[in-house]
Amino acid sequence: IPQLLHGLKTALINGVEIDNKYIIPSIYLKTMNDLYNSGKYKEVVQFADRAIQSSSFMDYRIIFEIRYLLCLALAKLRNKRFKDEVMNIDGADHQFLFGFYYRQIGRFDKALEKINKSLELRENFSKAKREKVQIYIGMQDYESALELARLNYENYKDNPYHIQAYFTCVIKSDNVENKKQILQELIENMETIGSNIARELTLRFKAQYAAFIDNDYELSLEYINKAIKMNENIQYARLVKFDIAERFNDFEMMQEIVDYFRKPELKQRFVDNIVCMDSLIKAKRGDCVGAIEYFKMNIKNYTDEAKERFIIRLNKYSV
Repeated sequence: IPQLLHGLKTALINGVEIDNKYIIPSIYLKTMNDLYNSGKYKEVVQFADRAIQSSSFMDYRIIFEIRYLLCLALAKLRNKRFKDEVMNIDGADHQFLFGFYYRQIGRFDKALEKINKSLELRENFSKAKREKVQIYIGMQDYESALELARLNYENYKDNPYHIQAYFTCVIKSDNVENKKQILQELIENMETIGSNIARELTLRFKAQYAAFIDNDYELSLEYINKAIKMNENIQYARLVKFDIAERFNDFEMMQEIVDYFRKPELKQRFVDNIVCMDSLIKAKRGDCVGAIEYFKMNIKNYTDEAKERFIIRLNKYSV
């Protein structure tokens, strides 16, 4: 989408004549893109519906991008209408969108299956490679995600989502060579992007660096609270805050965050996160055996490999 909009903008600046079928729909598209990046998914759906009503006057590429954003927003909302709208998109993109949808509803196993199908159809599908990393991260299987995240970043160093995925894998993985140097590079690269998304992600990065590298709890909380305030609709900063609280054994803060995710509008989407957070609290309080049993009984949508890795993580607290 940014490439399409940039091309239209460049053409206008250079005095190139552009058909009206591009101009008005592109305004819709830019608005939808901005709303999506702000977490206002219901508004994206409303704009898409209005735009599609006039789709007979639009170029097919813009129609495709509008339908694509519509599907992404419906997936974020976990709206069953997604399954109807995605039928308007085929091939690798169809499989990708289904993978994205399954990750949103916590079906990581199904998500991985669909993303792998999309990559079979389009080997160098950048978005699918990024999504595959996000699925592994969602299952807290950072070791499996690390190498793919690195390759994605090396190919697209100016993409904030690739930077974010690689940063998460590096800071969560053990035995990464030059860990501090890599993390500092990623923070600097994110800062240079300058968008609202990049600024929020930079705060998350600095919070994690302060917590896990510099061992500074107060500074890490200062950064992560700023990130949360930047966009209350996006929940990932709160998950980072839980990790930070876990790092410093702040059980009160950990429990407060788990309770937040139990709100009716969040519980279904973050069900496996809640199970993992509950398990970690149990383990860190000294009941490692109970934590592992609770995790095994309640986790729903992790692959067998991801389950094994998380149990190993819980076992670290048995000593």
